[in-house]
Order: sequence, then structure tokens, then C-alpha cells
Amino acid sequence: MGTPRSLIDTSRIALNIAKTRLMTASFPYYHLHSDVDVRADVKDGRIKKSITEKKNTVSDVRQGFVYEEVPHITLKSLANDEPPATETLYDKPLPDNKRVRVSGPFTVETLQDFEPLSPADLEQRARTGSDDVPFEQRVFAHLQSAGVMTGKKGEKAIFTRVDRLASAYLHAEGFYMGKEGEKKAYFHIGPKFGTVSRQAVNAAIKECRQRGDADWLVILGFSFETDIETQEVTMSAGSFMVTKTRMHDDLMQDGLMKKPKNVAASSPSANRMRGWWKSRHPPVRRPVRRPVRRTTDNGQPITGSK
Repeated sequence: MGTPRSLIDTSRIALNIAKTRLMTASFPYYHLHSDVDVRADVKDGRIKKSITEKKNTVSDVRQGFVYEEVPHITLKSLANDEPPATETLYDKPLPDNKRVRVSGPFTVETLQDFEPLSPADLEQRARTGSDDVPFEQRVFAHLQSAGVMTGKKGEKAIFTRVDRLASAYLHAEGFYMGKEGEKKAYFHIGPKFGTVSRQAVNAAIKECRQRGDADWLVILGFSFETDIETQEVTMSAGSFMVTKTRMHDDLMQDGLMKKPKNVAASSPSANRMRGWWKSRHPPVRRPVRRPVRRTTDNGQPITGSK
């Protein structure tokens, strides 16, 4: 019925739109030769097929579909008074109006663009020790430098320490200073190439509730499943808050950043931009146009029109 795997180069937005359309669409169902008995009758120059369903049959798509057929009248058949040949329209299978088809289970995955290295490059990398920083270490450094928005009137939490945890769903714990002193938070880090699933989020919330020693759970990921994407950024889970945070795309790049990216997005200083503009665009001096005063012969100004 189709290829089991398709490779495409696209964006997350296009993937989400295509996934939504596939999951909500319905498609026609076509008769299989293995499931029905077909009887063809010619009437008014057209071939009409009557279909009767078989009982206790096993569907076999290898036998093909039931297609529409049309007569092919040629000059030879007319000259010899022969019955016309039959043409099968393979682009018009006969639909079964009693059934519909829907999309089955499928996954959308991303693949890393592996760049082949020569043996000389591998030896040079091993000799100089210029291996890329592990993904988790880059995330931990980003949390300590940029922090995470708490969702409370632009409040940001900068973590003073982030430690790795040996857990399947809580990957790290961090400490930050709040209004009431030092607080603790747990982190669930999504896959480097993939989406954060709802099952993983529910398992992380359950484990955080079992530990009971933190008031914040941060879900980090580059992309989220559709049902998670539509939810609020920060929501309550009882005794602690759960925040969904999208990580910066630069964290996926190995060895391209000279320094950790401290902010996700920033705006330039207004004073600095104003000075830069004045240095490159000096003010233009325009001549002052003085109004013309009309006077009478005696030198008195004319205040109104005649």
C-alpha cells in the first residue's frame, strides 16, 4: 500500500500541519479482487460491474483491485464486425461506499546529518583532544548562564548549580535563588533529534511528585508533540509547577558556538543605537524660511485681507 519509510527535508511547522491533516482526514476504501465476486455486463455501450462480497475470505492486496473498464472501439473491429476490446482504467478503482480508510500509526523522526571523516581527521582529533562538548553539558551551561523564564511577570531563574541525575525521566536537578531563599527544580531534557512525548512528560510529573522535594519541574525540548504544544507554558501539578521550555536551536550544533549563548533573544540598547545613528547620519542644516511681512505705504503691517 506504499513505502514503509519516506525521507524528506522540511520544517517542524510543515510536519505538524501534515501530521494533523493525516490524522483528521478520511480516504475512500476500494474493492479487492480477493474479497468480492465481479460480474461484468455490457449495456448501452458501457461496461457495468456488479459486485458481490464473499464470505470468510482473507484480504490479499497482491491480487489487485477491481477497476473500471471501458470498451475500446477501433477501425479494425468496426470493419470486421468484431466486439470491441476492453481497456482497464487502472487510475479508477471501484470504491466501497460502506467503508472508509484512516491513517494508521506512524512516527516522524529526525536524522542527524553525519559528516564522514577521514582517518587523518580522526587521528588529529584524538591527538589534539578537540572533541565536541556533550549535549547535556551544553544544556547545563545554558541553564547556568541564560536561565529559564518562570512565567511570573517576566521573572527569570538563573541556576547556581545543575547536577545530573541517574533517572530515566528526571535527568537533572538545579538550584536557584527565589524570593524565599534557595529553591530546587527538576529537569526533563528531551531528545536532541526528536520530539518530547506526552508519555515522557507524564512519567516525569509522576516521578517529581513521588520525590516531593522540589516545587518546580522544567520540561526542556526542541519540539513537542501536538497535544503538548497546544497546552499552556506553565501549569500547576499540585504541589509544584510544570513549565514547558523550548531550547535554543544553537544547542544542537556541535562545536559551532565559541561561547555559550547567554540569551535566546535580545534587543539593542536605545542609547547605543541612537549614538550609532548620529555618527553615521549627521543632522542636515536647512535654511530658515522667515515669513514675509506685508506693510502699507505708511509702514503699518497688514493684518487682514481686503
